[in-house]
Amino acid sequence: MSPLLKKSLFALLLLFFALPFFNMACVGGNPATSPSAPVEAPVPVSLKFIEYQEMKVDLSSIGGSKALLQMALSKVVGDNVSGIIVSGPTLISTLEQKFFIPSINSLSELEVPTYVPSACVNVTTRRTDPDCLATYAAGYCFLADGTANPACQPAETYVKSMVFSAASGLLAGSHLVEIDFAKYDYNNDAQLENCSGNAANLPICVRFWLDGNKYSAWIFDSYPVADDPATPDVNEANIGQGKFKLFIADMEGYEVTMQYIYAQQLADAQAATVDQKGIEHFMKAVFVYDASTCHGIGCVNLNFDEIDWHSQTSQEGPAATAFKSVNLTAGLQQQNVAPPIDWITSQYLSQFVEGFDFWSGSVSSSDTQTTIAKTDICAMISTGLEVDNSLCANVNGRDIRVDGLPFVPAMTNADVAFPIDFPATPTF
Repeated sequence: MSPLLKKSLFALLLLFFALPFFNMACVGGNPATSPSAPVEAPVPVSLKFIEYQEMKVDLSSIGGSKALLQMALSKVVGDNVSGIIVSGPTLISTLEQKFFIPSINSLSELEVPTYVPSACVNVTTRRTDPDCLATYAAGYCFLADGTANPACQPAETYVKSMVFSAASGLLAGSHLVEIDFAKYDYNNDAQLENCSGNAANLPICVRFWLDGNKYSAWIFDSYPVADDPATPDVNEANIGQGKFKLFIADMEGYEVTMQYIYAQQLADAQAATVDQKGIEHFMKAVFVYDASTCHGIGCVNLNFDEIDWHSQTSQEGPAATAFKSVNLTAGLQQQNVAPPIDWITSQYLSQFVEGFDFWSGSVSSSDTQTTIAKTDICAMISTGLEVDNSLCANVNGRDIRVDGLPFVPAMTNADVAFPIDFPATPTF
């Protein structure tokens, strides 16, 4: 294995050791599969937010533990690619546990009632006045002559003074939640999203303030569906389809912005058979470590200046034999190591079928001077040994070879830019 690839895997291992001290806390474009729009569910009595655990694709069969990564790195000799196989999912798992999950942990406990608005308010004052009649239909407030009044909007385009409590994670404790359902420009493209303006009709625009500070911008294209406890033999849970951005100005002293794009399609809603599921994730974390807070192996004197992240994970078919894909591009900067790592870009692409022993993938690593790559690998998961590429051509009826498939592009600032049309504090 080349020195740069070893250096890149070592950087991932350093990241694995250092991340516990953060204490925080696909969809379109996935080369393997792009989930189609979910089947519409009836309007629920409340709008529920989803958590990372509900979106994630399980990659534990090919990676995801420190012990497995350490063992694999010790076996990286000759044609043994164990370290390559597990490096991608292990890094994802590490970031999940230390970054992604805690940042929205327990958010699903927040329930916002969905109902058709029955009153109108002035869009400027957010108060009723004589020109805003209590007549509402089709998302508009009407004047006495029956014409829509653009100066007014449904009163229930916002939720004020709603208390939310969580047991753990970044949201631990009780918080004041304020939500605006009015249309806004999610993508910063000078175009308002085509949203309903309330929680009773799709699509739903959400601007979410937590304790008076902007927290999340969300677009629900379909309603998430919870599991029905009355049918214990069937799991009807479905995350639906949508996208959201998180802005965390101070997470243990680090500024973090993220975007998730997610979708799930049930092949048989009655049997809750997963046909397609995917998540695309962007993250930019800019932070400075105080060495005095590092108490673990490999953390002393480490200084992670920035992590840029773009990943796509997806699965297709029943869980026991699902076809799964992982594709990521990660940029990592470490200045306080010997020698300093000015910038390393690591890319990982793999495909496999759950329950079968074959894996196909490509990896690439580059620093400011050198780029190396090992592409179109076919290997056995159990041994890490490379095998003839033709053995990945038919794995449970699927061609899992990654030949010619591109890595996802590097994250850009636009991918995680919080909507400009989102005041720092609520406007109502």
